Amino acid sequence: MVGIIRVFKMSKTNIEKNRKVYVRFKDGESKINVRSEAVLLDADIDILARMNMDIDIRREWDGSFSRVQLSEVFSENEDTIYSEMKMPFPLSNRDFVQYRYYVNNYLHPEEIEKKDLWKKKHKYWLFVLQSVSLQAFPARKGVVRAENTTMLLLEEDEHVPRKVHYKLISATDLRGNIPLWVLQNAVGKQAAKVIDHTISAYRKNASKWVAGK
Repeated sequence: MVGIIRVFKMSKTNIEKNRKVYVRFKDGESKINVRSEAVLLDADIDILARMNMDIDIRREWDGSFSRVQLSEVFSENEDTIYSEMKMPFPLSNRDFVQYRYYVNNYLHPEEIEKKDLWKKKHKYWLFVLQSVSLQAFPARKGVVRAENTTMLLLEEDEHVPRKVHYKLISATDLRGNIPLWVLQNAVGKQAAKVIDHTISAYRKNASKWVAGK
């Protein structure tokens, strides 16, 4: 089958630039790959990170999921989470069990050294999520267990204060038989909306999500 790539160019404002989403999928398959990019001006990288890291805050702003919960915490940088993603009709919801690893080069220099990650003078947050199997979260009736691998990089600009580069790469296998029209008209568009919603939620709520509170 021929791969289909759709590019969604988002609207630009004076505080958001270069917002792009690339979605790739194939007719007859349930896999979808997404790459999102954006540049935020006058932004706090730690609050953007906390939006993704803190489960309570994630529930507050991310309407893509009907359920998100923390499962087990292994360390300051590692845990596992369960989430159930809302899917458009006629699809059943998909759920995920994922291992999360997140690191900040200022707060966790030992992890940067241990994992041989980028050694940069400007601040960045790196998030990596990978599907795993856990007995605590068996398959549920009416929900399809999907798989996902995601990398999110939030990086301060080297030259401009409070300018943050947002880059996300995600590979998801939604499992099951998914019509091409659903991938084109619903799943692809939803992927494009995620980054838009992330930024709008940050602009609306950043003042109450100040890191450390």
